[in-house]
Amino acid sequence: MTFGIGTSWIAPLLTSLRKSNSEFTLTIEDCSWIGSFMFIGRMLGPIIIIPIDDIMGCREILVLGFLNLLLSWIILIFTRTIFMLIVSRFIFGLALGIIDIPYPIYISENCSPNMRGIFTSLLMLFYYFGFTLGYALPGFFSYSTTLNVNATFGIIAVISTLLLKEPAQYLTAKGKYDKAEKNFFWLRECNDATRKEFDEIKKYVLEKSKFPFKLLFCNKINRKTFSIVFFLSFLTTASGMPAITVAITFLLSQMGESRSNQLSILFGLVQFFSVFLFSFFAEKFDRRKLFLFSSLISGLVHFISGTLYCIHQNILQVPYFNIFILITICIYSIIFGTIFLPLFIIIRGELLHQNIKIIGGCLTMVMQSAISFAQIKLFFIVAEKYGIQVNFFIYSIVSFILVVFVYFQLPETRGLSLVEIQKSLENLK
Repeated sequence: MTFGIGTSWIAPLLTSLRKSNSEFTLTIEDCSWIGSFMFIGRMLGPIIIIPIDDIMGCREILVLGFLNLLLSWIILIFTRTIFMLIVSRFIFGLALGIIDIPYPIYISENCSPNMRGIFTSLLMLFYYFGFTLGYALPGFFSYSTTLNVNATFGIIAVISTLLLKEPAQYLTAKGKYDKAEKNFFWLRECNDATRKEFDEIKKYVLEKSKFPFKLLFCNKINRKTFSIVFFLSFLTTASGMPAITVAITFLLSQMGESRSNQLSILFGLVQFFSVFLFSFFAEKFDRRKLFLFSSLISGLVHFISGTLYCIHQNILQVPYFNIFILITICIYSIIFGTIFLPLFIIIRGELLHQNIKIIGGCLTMVMQSAISFAQIKLFFIVAEKYGIQVNFFIYSIVSFILVVFVYFQLPETRGLSLVEIQKSLENLK
């Protein structure tokens, strides 16, 4: 939830801080840097994880990330300069990059196969609840009060994370067998099936941990799974969500500042309730089919958005244009929030082997952050020089490429344990 607040909070903030009576006045150039600089920090966050992976488990890394998040809010509470606002966004991105790596691992390793989708959907539910709060808070509270509220949520996040249990896979790899068994059966009911699953996990982790780290990417299966996760992340990110999240108030600005802020809140609420509904049937449909259908709809929706902008700006005034644009953006955002993001988190945790989860996740997140940074920076440049419609046509093309990629490359993993997934991949020719 705290990351949802921090991600969306910047959109209405940038609009309000451009007014002459605000805490400090921003230019368009300032807004572009503040909106995108978070992703520079997010690129560096995963890199920090690599050297500390051997000495810190998932829980400790999560705590480190939330401490950085809290620091980003504290900086803003005690400073009032554009430079420190940019620094704060950098630290927030750093925190996001640090947490991006361990939390899908934590979910995939601690949850049973039939619960991974549900727990990931619940995670997304809280994220989008924070997302909606981030849009709403600047409209109801002052800049200072909003920061204090955000910092309070940050403190709660740190304390709650300290209560988590370390996954059995990590503890087994580190030789802490008794604690691994204790944590595993604290989370699962102890019976013959779960006992067998724990024995398989222990055996598999110990066997695979014998391979030298430098040879991991020489393994055909590791290369295959990493390439799937890497390009799936690339295409889903490049489909437009980072730019739309930051620019939503700008996209709706023709309705006036007050109206656009209200619709931004509605935008967040639509995503929140769609994720809430999806959590009830997250594990009832195959991952491949969901991704294929959603990618196709995403491409069509972006094409419609681009066509509407093209007609409205170059040919004739489209009646209820802003309403149509809001609907198309909401449809895509629902797809991203309910399908693309949660399924990618699940698939990343399922496909990457224990020994390459960290390095594979880090490389993927660095690329994802670089794409997000470039996308946000280019969005306004492309919109000014060539028209907003060009952005949506690009996102449409990317979505259709995603359809082809999923059809030919993505394996089905629903209902399989992590050991079963790895064994099925090893049986592939």
